[in-house]
Amino acid sequence: DPTRLFGAAMLPVQDPAGRATELRWAHDELGFPAAFVRPNPCRGRSLSDPDYEPIWEAAEQVGMTIGIHEGSSVIVPTLGSDRPFNPLILHAVSHTFEEMLACAQLIAFGVLERHPHLRFVFLESSGGWVPFWLERLDEQAESFGDFCPEMKLAPSEYFARQCWISFEIDERTLPVLAPFIGGEQIVWGSDYPHHDATFPGALTTLQRTLAPLGESAQARILGANAAQLYRLPPRPPT
Repeated sequence: DPTRLFGAAMLPVQDPAGRATELRWAHDELGFPAAFVRPNPCRGRSLSDPDYEPIWEAAEQVGMTIGIHEGSSVIVPTLGSDRPFNPLILHAVSHTFEEMLACAQLIAFGVLERHPHLRFVFLESSGGWVPFWLERLDEQAESFGDFCPEMKLAPSEYFARQCWISFEIDERTLPVLAPFIGGEQIVWGSDYPHHDATFPGALTTLQRTLAPLGESAQARILGANAAQLYRLPPRPPT
């Protein structure tokens, strides 16, 4: 259903030239509003590496949102993989900490400064880290900001301008943390069809999580924020 389902292109980050070509093809030919990449280093390059500039330029030019999405894998370098292996610990660390690091690098190394119209969304990493991380980065910028000459604004200002965070549907901290993040910056994910997804009953769970918020905030998180983030067309009347 093209009025309800929208694709996200998986970009081949191993190939600096090919990923920008793939992004434009997915946008122009397939009509995808988004693309996604892993936060992990690939062939020794992090997301802030200059080799990634063609993809950021292409995404900004065509108005395509970039999702940062981690996964469990021993194929690419993953934070925590050099410590005693335990699936629970590695899964908990990799998904959140990799995206926290990617967020800091994209901001501190000037990617968001160079591409002020580029949008990022951090997916399947929980959302509770954002208030702590932005406060931590703002604090560090006061003392160590000279090491990041391309960063002209406070990290929290870049996040507010260009970044979104996806909460899981059962995160009880969502209503408490929404004022610190900004109600317009939050979207949600069901994690379907992974084995730990809430299904059936995802929407009921999400509504219960959002119940402490007002109707306007609930409406934004339930759908309006995502429509803005991905620049989705208006829904046809039912």
